[in-house]
Amino acid sequence: SLDETSIVAFAQEWDPQPFHVDKAAAEASVFGALCASGLQTLLLTYRQFLRLALFEGTTLAGLGMEQMKLLLPVLAGDRLRVRVEVAEATPTSKPDRGLLKVRMTTFNQADAPVSELTLVMLVRRRT
Repeated sequence: SLDETSIVAFAQEWDPQPFHVDKAAAEASVFGALCASGLQTLLLTYRQFLRLALFEGTTLAGLGMEQMKLLLPVLAGDRLRVRVEVAEATPTSKPDRGLLKVRMTTFNQADAPVSELTLVMLVRRRT
């Protein structure tokens, strides 16, 4: 689970906005509490995706992200899990490669979606 120390440390380095680094300012914000940066949520999602090792040994390159949405704030104490779905698989002109669009949805402990994004990947194909 994510704790306040991790939220503040990340934000001080990468996204030092008051609602990420100052508890009192966060409580007075639209979030009502200290919340993780959307960038931190993205990186936590990506780390969980990599730990699944679904495409280990086949990924040639990451080509981008599409449709990233931050749906709910991620708060201290939240436990995140990620659902991964292959949304699209397209062959390329090279027979040993293909493009994958992988949709990732991150949920908190209440099974509420907190973020969504689609990762575009160049992958090795079976020949």
